[in-house]
Amino acid sequence: MHGGDIYNNKITYDFSININPYGPYDSVISAIKSAQSCVNYYPEYEMKSLKCKLATLHGLTSNDIAVTNGASEAICAAVSAINPIVGYVEIPSFYGYERTLGARNVNINFNTREEIILKTHIEKKSVVFIASPSNPTGRLISTEDIKRIYEKVRRNDSYLLLDECFLPLSDGYNNSMIKEIMGDRDFYDHLVVIRSFTKTFAIPGVRLGYLVCTNKEIMQSVRCLLPEWNVSVFAYNAGLACVDEVNRVPDDYKMIAKEREKLTDRLTDLGIEVIRSESIYLVIKTEINLYEKLLEKGILIRNCEDYRGLGRGYYRIAVKSENENKILLNEMNQIILE
Repeated sequence: MHGGDIYNNKITYDFSININPYGPYDSVISAIKSAQSCVNYYPEYEMKSLKCKLATLHGLTSNDIAVTNGASEAICAAVSAINPIVGYVEIPSFYGYERTLGARNVNINFNTREEIILKTHIEKKSVVFIASPSNPTGRLISTEDIKRIYEKVRRNDSYLLLDECFLPLSDGYNNSMIKEIMGDRDFYDHLVVIRSFTKTFAIPGVRLGYLVCTNKEIMQSVRCLLPEWNVSVFAYNAGLACVDEVNRVPDDYKMIAKEREKLTDRLTDLGIEVIRSESIYLVIKTEINLYEKLLEKGILIRNCEDYRGLGRGYYRIAVKSENENKILLNEMNQIILE
């Protein structure tokens, strides 16, 4: 199950997907529109210009970066390149990790984040999935804990796949492990970082992401696994414009953080249990059937009963603009009063 199912429902407000409420930027939309003049040409081979821009942004080389058709393709390509025997997945977490491992018949261990951090042994030829922040809870993981996991992973010839798709819009937006890779690229050659333009720049329909890894064998395998032209001219142009606008994102985050705290307080006042988040979304718990009742009002939220480790009564809602959040709260208040 995934958020964003506006096609089978009559939706006015979609709180089921977590994207920057202040995007997409006009410059990005203009870049996408300008790509119309290029539809009779193939995209630039291997996205060289976009990779160079991303490499400059992160202080890496273009060979350390693979541009993908969304973060989902990055995850699939990375797992195929690593070819693990065992996968470790934290719970609750994005279903895409389990789906990717299951499609390759990889044995999966489901653990809480704390269990993964405290594990004394990681099996050889494994891949460990960690998201910072976690989806759906919005919890960040400290750099120290990531390093603890990574050292065990590297020691056993395994890989850590770190999903940072929501990090730019989270409290720890400056704490990317890409900085650590910059400082010691040889040591971090068993770390793969996944990034997405989707959430940060509010362009989920464009499908654009990338992965970062300094392991030459893994990156060569990733390049062989990806289709020759896996990203359209529209996504390519959007990516170039997004990188140019990256300095605007921290200001968006600050507004989102304020709205998140107000939303958390108001939901608590309504008697709804809220799991404290450090990102752009909140997990809430209530005995009220919020999904169906809000859907009747044209508001879509994420029902989390299919997440491992959660279950019935859990929902995820995106933090949006002040006006949109007020509309959600007013509707929820009416439902509670019924």
